[in-house]
Amino acid sequence: MKPHTVRISEAAFQRISETAKRTGYPSASALIRDALERHTSDTNQSAEERIAATLDQIRRDLRSLGKTLNALFAFVDTLAKVVMRTLPEQNSVSAERARRLYELFLKQASAAMENEEPAALRNGAKQ
Repeated sequence: MKPHTVRISEAAFQRISETAKRTGYPSASALIRDALERHTSDTNQSAEERIAATLDQIRRDLRSLGKTLNALFAFVDTLAKVVMRTLPEQNSVSAERARRLYELFLKQASAAMENEEPAALRNGAKQ
């Protein structure tokens, strides 16, 4: 490799040296060579590869988030059913009211998952 000279300020060289140490490059020259190679190489292909990798990571994150939301909803749903089942015996009127409240709870949870305002809150309904 033929050596070439590039003039930079002492402050810039200090920043380059610190960055090289922090990122694991063996020297400031190695960091500069890598930066120049990346900057002057076929940027379209590398940009497409970075975009594809980013989209793939977003897809994996969204799938994981969806699974987490489903698990959380299943947990809350089960908890609500357990609480309703462990309440003292109810008459038919209070059992029907509990069933309606549970259905309202499901509708509100569904609306909240879609970032919508629950209809019962929008209409000012109280149960």
